[in-house]
Amino acid sequence: AEIVNVHRYLAEKWNLGSVVDSDSDGIIDSEDSNPLTDDSIDFSDTVDAEIVAESGLDSIESNIKVWLDASNIDMQSNATLTDGAAISEWRDLSGSGNHAYIATDGYGVGSTIDPILSDNKVIFDGVDDYFRVPYNASTELNEDESMYLFIIYRYISGTEQIHLFSNYETNTVPYWSGMGVDVNQNMWAIGRDSNAQTNYPGSWTDNETHLIVSGIDRTNNMMKVFVDGKDFSEAITVSIPNLNSGQNYVLGSGHLDRYISGEIMEVIFINGVTLTDDQIIKIQYYLSKKWGLETTVDSDGDGF
Repeated sequence: AEIVNVHRYLAEKWNLGSVVDSDSDGIIDSEDSNPLTDDSIDFSDTVDAEIVAESGLDSIESNIKVWLDASNIDMQSNATLTDGAAISEWRDLSGSGNHAYIATDGYGVGSTIDPILSDNKVIFDGVDDYFRVPYNASTELNEDESMYLFIIYRYISGTEQIHLFSNYETNTVPYWSGMGVDVNQNMWAIGRDSNAQTNYPGSWTDNETHLIVSGIDRTNNMMKVFVDGKDFSEAITVSIPNLNSGQNYVLGSGHLDRYISGEIMEVIFINGVTLTDDQIIKIQYYLSKKWGLETTVDSDGDGF
């Protein structure tokens, strides 16, 4: 508490409220109604409440580096937003401070409108909308550590090959794409260094919403991919040790100035830990129940 108070004192004294987050809750002081109190959201408690069971996910909370929820873009349950509002910043609920933001020095410059909020979904127009997510020590991909993307996405239209979440905005190698859409509306995940491994788990269909899980399991040398709970994981058969491009991540579109139309409801990026099958199941169940996908998602892969 003393350190928080000192942070707040210095921020106020030197007019740094627009850049300082005294309580380290992911909200800068100038936008925080309680700058001395950590208002970050507990992930495991949120999951427990949604699935009405103990998830046991407390042990991985520190590895959640990005958590974006379209029903809580402003960390105030969208109380400061209205339907149709342009979203210039999508706040990270993980406490890591990795808020998604609109690029001012990239392809998105001159965007006609930022992604918009509609019925607790973030809508990308397929023309020029995309977010960046920061590349930093917390989102860096270490060659001996696993990482995972969980995303709820509704494909609407478009024929460009794009990445929904990847560290590949401009032409680069190496890189990792957690999930994307190719010109034939195929789903694809890829890790590329001097070699590349690509996983094609299925196809996107207009206006269908899917729960996608994609990651690199370094412990078991697996490319982990699940679509609506169905397991498409495969052994990594090529050498892809380094997947850091040094670039920020793109979210929703933006890869090589390419765009498609779609909606994102939730994004969870977990880095630096190998998830167990049970942990993946629990997170999938949380997302499927929260977003009304229980009739299409089989979280535990048991066929029901």
